[in-house]
Amino acid sequence: MWPVRLFSVMGTNRNVFRCPASRSDAAWDPNINKTLGATDPNGIFDPYGITVGSRFSYAYVDWGLDLTHHPQLGLGGDVNGGYYQGVVTEAMVVKPVDMIMLADVAAPLNTTGVWPANLDPTQQDQWPSNRHNRRTDIMYADGHAQSAIRKQVIDPVQNNPWRSRWNNDNKPHNEVSWTVNWAQEAVVDH
Repeated sequence: MWPVRLFSVMGTNRNVFRCPASRSDAAWDPNINKTLGATDPNGIFDPYGITVGSRFSYAYVDWGLDLTHHPQLGLGGDVNGGYYQGVVTEAMVVKPVDMIMLADVAAPLNTTGVWPANLDPTQQDQWPSNRHNRRTDIMYADGHAQSAIRKQVIDPVQNNPWRSRWNNDNKPHNEVSWTVNWAQEAVVDH
């Protein structure tokens, strides 16, 4: 849902939804990206539709550090179903200047049922990419961007300043733990 929601405020330019350094077939263009196409809620096929199998090079912070936290910590996860918790409003984002909104992701061919357009430091298959000299480009909720070392961004160490940036309440949620395979983190995404 996040690309569709941002589309109208991006000048309806689908080209801005792909990192120029990523794979060309991660574009939001069904002529290039053959993983696109889905039936919308009204039963109409949309060639630009995004599914769990769609390839993207950018991803959105949907759940923050904890999928099950109430209220949700990210910027909005599921839009229906058991995990749906309602719309995240601007007022819920305590510190937009520090809230990660979007970042580069690896854009792999998705055959495992993960959501590659979702961003989560606790899940290796949803890590931000490190394709820019081991850095990831991050866009914050206030609209500014930063290039950060991916290793630091996903580090689960308690009180790491990055932990708070994943959550709309701007708290580190040290009760949430995860591990990082540092050998896998060292592999550069393309």
